[in-house]
Amino acid sequence: MKRVAQSEFDLLSVARALTGGVSAEAVEPLLRTPRPRATKLGPTAMALLKQTLARGAVLEIGRRGGWRDTRHLRGETEVVSGRLWQRHGPPTLCFSPATLELLAWLAASPLAVPAECKPLRLNGRLGLGDQLLLYLACDLVQRCPGCGPPLGRSPAFRRSPLCWLGFPELLGAGEPLGEAELTEAVWDGQLGEGVVLLEALQQDLARRWVAVERGKRELVKLEVMINVGESQRLVLEQLVAALDRAGRRDLIGFMLEATGRLLKHRPDASHWIGGIAQVGALSARQRAFRAAGALLAGLDLPRRWVEEAQTVRFFDDEYEASQLLLKQWEQIGNEGLLHARQLVQRMLALDAAVTPPSEQAS
Repeated sequence: MKRVAQSEFDLLSVARALTGGVSAEAVEPLLRTPRPRATKLGPTAMALLKQTLARGAVLEIGRRGGWRDTRHLRGETEVVSGRLWQRHGPPTLCFSPATLELLAWLAASPLAVPAECKPLRLNGRLGLGDQLLLYLACDLVQRCPGCGPPLGRSPAFRRSPLCWLGFPELLGAGEPLGEAELTEAVWDGQLGEGVVLLEALQQDLARRWVAVERGKRELVKLEVMINVGESQRLVLEQLVAALDRAGRRDLIGFMLEATGRLLKHRPDASHWIGGIAQVGALSARQRAFRAAGALLAGLDLPRRWVEEAQTVRFFDDEYEASQLLLKQWEQIGNEGLLHARQLVQRMLALDAAVTPPSEQAS
């Protein structure tokens, strides 16, 4: 039987939870309380960690959308089909010492007591494996109520485009995303070597944005709604600009999928602002209403791409790429866009009716 120290066991348990080996509930007590920190790993623990990451990280990519047979751009005009490993080959996930730092921080820090939890800072260039684990760490922590604030204060997470795309409510609840936190260079890096992760996680990102939007009707604090909505607005604006620079407009698909699902049954504005409709001063409430509709208002960002795509002729080089975007837009359509705009107008007009939860559509 292989034996490891208790601190090593805690770190390995977190690694298994991040990669789907154990449930979040199994490690939640560990995340909430302070533990002795693993300063280094012995050969047995290191071998087990390498095995866990080598198997689990790739499986997580597959589970979260890499298995889907989808269509994506290669270059700015070519469209290819297949599962992730068919479009790119088997993903090469490199893990740097930053992964050990992340795992040790999660295993030893009392995330439920933010005042006692030092922010996580990671130095040096992060590999694809490191970037993926930061994203998976956000996913793990958001399932443990009350453990999110330390992540929102940690530069390691706040400087990750992937984490902001997946968890704007987790990172932005206490402090919204700042204009200078994610630079053009950081975004361009995500759409360079890191683009394989953004492709693989399209389905998971859509799931996350649906969850964030549906969770807004449970928010009762204006400041939290404002912070989350402002973070969403800025991250979408920066993403659209980065996709334009990289010629990868197809990667807006997660946003269109999420919004299409949300608007399918033509919900009322109270689905977004029901919890704050009668809270606070009028000026603050107006800001919160505007923030609540950040995703809906954001549809006008890719809308101009759609208008350009509709003018491309079948013999033009951009025809396949344009058709791919138009196919993604079908999840919204003109009727969905009109409904989204009407919802935003109602929120801004401060006249959204509050519907009892029992009467709200799912």
